[in-house]
Amino acid sequence: MLEAGRVLSSKEYRTEVTLKFIAFGAEETGLDGSEYYVVENEAEVINRGLGMINLDMVAVGDTLLIGNVGSAGSALVDYTRDKADALEIGGSPCMHAYIQSCACANEAHHLEETAQAHFRAGRYKEAIESYEKFLATPQEELPEWFRKVLPQELGVHYFRVAFAKAAMREIDGALAYLEKAVDNGWLHIDFLKSCKEFESVHRTSAWNRILEKIQKTLNER
Repeated sequence: MLEAGRVLSSKEYRTEVTLKFIAFGAEETGLDGSEYYVVENEAEVINRGLGMINLDMVAVGDTLLIGNVGSAGSALVDYTRDKADALEIGGSPCMHAYIQSCACANEAHHLEETAQAHFRAGRYKEAIESYEKFLATPQEELPEWFRKVLPQELGVHYFRVAFAKAAMREIDGALAYLEKAVDNGWLHIDFLKSCKEFESVHRTSAWNRILEKIQKTLNER
């Protein structure tokens, strides 16, 4: 990345757009570095962003991840694919250039990532807003790969909304989303009982019913 930055900043190269070379940290803990950057610079990313080239490791092999960001559409992906075809890279048996549209190319996935970043930072109001927009996205608008993995993640998403609403003392909303979480496979009953954020709902009949539902599902496994 540093070498690419050095070369492209030399006098021999002039670009029509600004290029930013960014080394994000804390990827292993959940993309924390990149999520923080997007959340803190959301207006710039959405309104001025063209795309992202992801060099995730020192050697990326034969896969180049190109992501559209903001409202730029597929311009960068299409441009890169056309250049690869012109250079006959894509058809070479010894060097296949797979140009993939990365996760943030889709608005729904961007909402998901933003919601997770807000949630981890304790910005529960913003997390709820982003999660609810994301969860309201019609399935047909999601990429095929996203539709395949989403059922495995829905329980966690619903629980996080429930957690955030409980933290904000939105009791009815917290219970409604908690039940959705359980119905979608979220069954961590011991953790749930230990969450101080849910103490405000402990005396409700819905709370006891949800705990019984979790325990029954666990017993049947």
